[in-house]
Amino acid sequence: MVILAALSVILVAVFAALVSWRVYVIAKDLKRQLEPVIETVNQTADTVRGGAAFVAGGHVPRPAAAVGMAAGAYRAAGLARHLWRGRRGAAAEVEQL
Repeated sequence: MVILAALSVILVAVFAALVSWRVYVIAKDLKRQLEPVIETVNQTADTVRGGAAFVAGGHVPRPAAAVGMAAGAYRAAGLARHLWRGRRGAAAEVEQL
C-alpha cells in the first residue's frame, strides 16, 4: 500500500511539473506575441502626446483647433452610430432565430 501511495505521489508530481511547464511555455509565447502590439500602442501614444503638445504650444490657431475638434466629434459620432446599428442588427438576427 505504501508503494502505491508513493507511486501516486510521484505521478501527481510529474503531472504538476508538466502543467507548470505548459503554463510557462504559454506565458512566454503570449509575451512574444504581445510585444509588437505593445510597441505599436506605445508609438501611437507618443504620437498623440506630440500632437497634443504641438496644439497646446500655441502653434495651431484657435479656429483650426476648433475645426479639428469638430471633425473629431463628427467622426466619433459616426463611429458610435455605426456601433449602435451593428448592435441592433445583431439583436435582430438573434430574434429571427
